[in-house]
Amino acid sequence: MLRSTAELAGLAIHATDGTIGTLTNVLFDDIHWLVRYLVVDTGHWLPGRLVLISPASVDSADLAARQLHVKLTKAQVEASPGIESHETVSRQHEQRVAKYYGWPVYWPTEGVLAPDVDDQKHGDANLRSASEVQGYYVHAKDGDLGHVADFLIDETLWEIRYVIVDTRNWLPGRKVLVDPRATDRVDWAKSTVHVHLTRDELQHCPTYDATGARETQDQAHQESFQRWPTYWY
Repeated sequence: MLRSTAELAGLAIHATDGTIGTLTNVLFDDIHWLVRYLVVDTGHWLPGRLVLISPASVDSADLAARQLHVKLTKAQVEASPGIESHETVSRQHEQRVAKYYGWPVYWPTEGVLAPDVDDQKHGDANLRSASEVQGYYVHAKDGDLGHVADFLIDETLWEIRYVIVDTRNWLPGRKVLVDPRATDRVDWAKSTVHVHLTRDELQHCPTYDATGARETQDQAHQESFQRWPTYWY
């Protein structure tokens, strides 16, 4: 099942021995478009703290009950390194968190001696905050199209399947689904997502259905149109 980040926001996160907080954001890498971390606000339990949870720690999800269960204890989470921002996480901090939990790292480590200074100050250049990227301009090969409204995430694999693009500046009242594989790059400095499709091609992308009836038909349309292989079996 695909879920928007808006649907995921506010999920209660349950450790093996109690509630630890609520999901407030997701961080993903814009190379593989995989969710790398869930950002959890620990609320009244640990006031003022944000912690990172890897999708690898997710045990089960009950989205009807608005709950996500993780294979961690409250003591583990309490002693974990916290973060100060929803948007910026340095590679150095990622290393500390991965070492603490014993999570495998997803970035290349062979031949790498240390994170560079820019990474430490400003965060991993390819690690993006979903809430930060929402609102970014979307630039087609032949002009601006609209802006990023949200993302659709595969709740099993924690992979971003589609970028929801609001085309109101060009096609008022319409949101379309764009496969992340159509993305050339994300320009952090200019708050812009560049795609290697024309405005006409984007116009023919399937319309986002906020009611949830958006699975096979829209995906088959998308994959057929853009000639990319389907990902379901």
